[in-house]
Amino acid sequence: MTYFNKRNPWFWAFIVLLILNVSAIGTMIYTINKIHSGVEFPPPPPPTEQKMPSRMGKILEKQMGYSKAQMKVLRSSRKEHLVNMRAFQIKLRKLQTELFNEISSTQPEEKKVDSLKAALLETHASMIDESNTFYYKVKKNSNEEQLKKLNKFYKRMLFHHPMPPNHPKKNKQ
Repeated sequence: MTYFNKRNPWFWAFIVLLILNVSAIGTMIYTINKIHSGVEFPPPPPPTEQKMPSRMGKILEKQMGYSKAQMKVLRSSRKEHLVNMRAFQIKLRKLQTELFNEISSTQPEEKKVDSLKAALLETHASMIDESNTFYYKVKKNSNEEQLKKLNKFYKRMLFHHPMPPNHPKKNKQ
């Protein structure tokens, strides 16, 4: 017993804390391995299987006054639009990565950098064309009253923040 009395209490506090830390880390490792062993997370569904969010569909049906037939056309157009836009986004990401890798290399080739910039601009232009095509399809599927509501809806979505009251463009409208 004299051995324990001769030691500093801080030494024993350190030993107790060390044992607690080791047991806590061991418990966390065991728990993580137990939870994740054999568990596979399903991949996200491809864009073709994605549905229009029910909230968006309800907004368009109720506020815009779309009929069931119009909603069916809108859903099919939107599905096609999402697939195309996803492909453009993947292409953009690939081009951006290539451009970054090229400009961060020790000896970047100017011709390759210029061709990647041109490809990025072309892809952006294609995305804008796809968005316009989708809008034209929706516009063709809408009557005048729905079109006014739709334009107002998209304008709010495009410009998340309203213009300040003294902004010159707001005064022109």
